[in-house]
Amino acid sequence: MLSSVEGNPICNDADPVDSQVEFEPSLSSNDTFHLLERKVTSWTQQSPQSTSNVQTIRQKLEGLAHDTRMPFQTNILDYWKGLRSHEPALAKLAEVVLSVPCSQTSVERAFSALSLILTKHRSRLNAQNINNLLLIRLNEELFNNMNFS
Repeated sequence: MLSSVEGNPICNDADPVDSQVEFEPSLSSNDTFHLLERKVTSWTQQSPQSTSNVQTIRQKLEGLAHDTRMPFQTNILDYWKGLRSHEPALAKLAEVVLSVPCSQTSVERAFSALSLILTKHRSRLNAQNINNLLLIRLNEELFNNMNFS
């Protein structure tokens, strides 16, 4: 069977056209990857000042890991509000971390509302209008209870 393939003129290794073919990467998927890679590289090439800030925050977090543990009933938001005056950078970091939703219910609700807003007949809405419509849709109860007069 191999001999029948070797004798085939299409599979001939001496064919100069086959040896000259160059493959170019797909621009659609690789372009976005390269853009992301450049962005991450620019973030990682930080100044010495920002690098030292990251190390300082890391050291503070490691110090907190060695502190005594808080009771389970402790209100974590009150704890970080109390530390805000002593550790403003860590308090800000905690604010960002604690603002992430614990479940995906709100995300699923937003996607459901978005599917009602973006239909094939309303596909040309700009981003600002989509954001406004989604804000109203997700907070419909608040808007119904507001007195605009």
